[in-house]
Amino acid sequence: MIAADSISALDTDNLNDVLEFVAALCEADMATIRFGAEDGGVLARVGFGDISPSNSDLFLEAVKRQNDLLIVPDVSADPILCKHPHVANRAGIRFFAAAPIRNHASGLVGAICVFGKTSRPHGLSMTQQRGLLQLAEAIRGRLLRTFTQQLLDEGNRFYQVVAELMPDMVWTSEPSGELDYFNPNWFEFTGAGPREPYERRWARYIYSEDRAEVERSWLQCLA
Repeated sequence: MIAADSISALDTDNLNDVLEFVAALCEADMATIRFGAEDGGVLARVGFGDISPSNSDLFLEAVKRQNDLLIVPDVSADPILCKHPHVANRAGIRFFAAAPIRNHASGLVGAICVFGKTSRPHGLSMTQQRGLLQLAEAIRGRLLRTFTQQLLDEGNRFYQVVAELMPDMVWTSEPSGELDYFNPNWFEFTGAGPREPYERRWARYIYSEDRAEVERSWLQCLA
């Protein structure tokens, strides 16, 4: 599932560049990347000037019903979409096309949309259709990567809190053997200074009669 935090974490400046490209590709007057109201609504938009974003999800709901590339040659003739505020106001939308942004776990989460101020009986060319679908897939991939990184970050924070609270001594290292974490109990038990163990001097805290065997085992683990 793609979380709302993942959506809000996307780089909107970069997305505006994507929208400028897709608007040019589709010869559209306006373009948006739209998510449901619960996920933040309009994430990025170009071509609307000072016209305020609408809270209406009519366009997104139409994409959800279609569940595929949607092309509406004349929005004013559609009995549902003609009710959208941007059809009647200064935006004057007449043409609409959109590609869904899907989350495989729960279906559609958003859409990349293009709009025109005049109706277009012939819709979009095959090249324009492919481009719109590919850009929607690219945005979906970016969302998933962002969400995955957030899960990793949250997981790391969780395990660090657990390690801090454990009564045992806990430490971690990089695959190279570079030590990168010791919990408070480790410092309390050994009496080490805050930087000492990180400087590859941790072996001094092993009992002298066990030190050689521990170091040999440690090197074997890294081999």
